[in-house]
Amino acid sequence: MAKGKLSTTITLTITIILAITVYSLEFNVFDTESSLMNSTKKYIHQAEAGKMYEPKYVLSEKIGSQMIVVFSDKNYENFMGAIVFQRGVNGLWRPTKAQFETGPVIQSISTKENLNEDIYTAYFSINCPPEIKSYKTSNIYIDKSHQYVTDVLDEKKITGPKFIDVHKADISAVSFSLYDKDGVELPREKYLAMNQGYPNVAMNTAELGFINIVCLIIIAIGGSIAWLSYRKQRQ
Repeated sequence: MAKGKLSTTITLTITIILAITVYSLEFNVFDTESSLMNSTKKYIHQAEAGKMYEPKYVLSEKIGSQMIVVFSDKNYENFMGAIVFQRGVNGLWRPTKAQFETGPVIQSISTKENLNEDIYTAYFSINCPPEIKSYKTSNIYIDKSHQYVTDVLDEKKITGPKFIDVHKADISAVSFSLYDKDGVELPREKYLAMNQGYPNVAMNTAELGFINIVCLIIIAIGGSIAWLSYRKQRQ
């Protein structure tokens, strides 16, 4: 009997350790500037092999179980981007999405669709020109006549060159306009055009649910083995 209990305990212990190990392989980034930037560098290298990226932390904002981190780069002028991190149940993070390019003075990125959390879009800049004093976001949809209709969702004042503003909206359904101090709309092509000579990559990784499923399978198999062993020793 004692030998059977020991076998069951060992099986459950190995199962839990294996599940935690697999989970920690995915969620292994600490909430520190150095850890976040090391993860960012590895992540963007997946799409731009051979580039000498040296991302530098600028700003961050946490929204629910996600975090948007804005970064620049030491090797490229006017380079700016953001990366979305997802927090795991172990309290650590993993990258799930990144957007970076050279040229636009204001950029944006949306959080991932996650469980019951809403999608948020962050507008950010690290060197916004002083003549830009505000911006407006508008929701875009199509009515029954197939005509585009917009509703102004929000207007944000810009008080400095470095900022991150979070809106409860999906970027795919939002338009964006810039204004000066007199409320005159500024030309998009001057401030939001991308320099095609530099990288522009939007990336995604596997959904959060996948790693959860893998861990649940491990626990289910290990738990079943332990249960069968326990039943056998009771007979």
